[in-house]
Amino acid sequence: MTTATTSPQTTLVHSYLYLRRAIGLIGLALPPVLILGRQLADGGGLLGSLSGYYYTDVGNVFVGAMCAVGVFLLAYYGHDFVDNVVSTVAGLGAIGVGLFPTTPGGDVSGWDRTAGVLHLTFATVFFLSLAYFCLRLFPRDGEHSEQRGTFWCGRSGSLGSSRGRR
Repeated sequence: MTTATTSPQTTLVHSYLYLRRAIGLIGLALPPVLILGRQLADGGGLLGSLSGYYYTDVGNVFVGAMCAVGVFLLAYYGHDFVDNVVSTVAGLGAIGVGLFPTTPGGDVSGWDRTAGVLHLTFATVFFLSLAYFCLRLFPRDGEHSEQRGTFWCGRSGSLGSSRGRR
């Protein structure tokens, strides 16, 4: 009977892939978790943006998920210097989105406006960094069929971040 040994290089590759999957799973799960969580806690309809859920009973889930994605992106070690810089910038953007809430509706203070501007700035940096990942960095890793998917995800993300808040 033989035992399979795993090389340190294989372990690192698996760790790297699990980190990428964790970031993606949090990103995919966040919208339905926030929407369903608010429905269960408060009732009511959909909000205009995910950032608006900060002011609901599921606000801590939003902040926690954004900070978790940010920490994962800060820990992400890519192929080259540009890959590392973009992941660091994206990680800081995600943490900033979580820590600085969007401008609330109604009467707002000076701090609320400042936090809202910071939130929008961090969100723009975060989404543009993710679009860059999809358009330039991730296609180097995947098969040709995956390249089309990452291209269109990146393209739609960059269009969505340029539309502004409604």
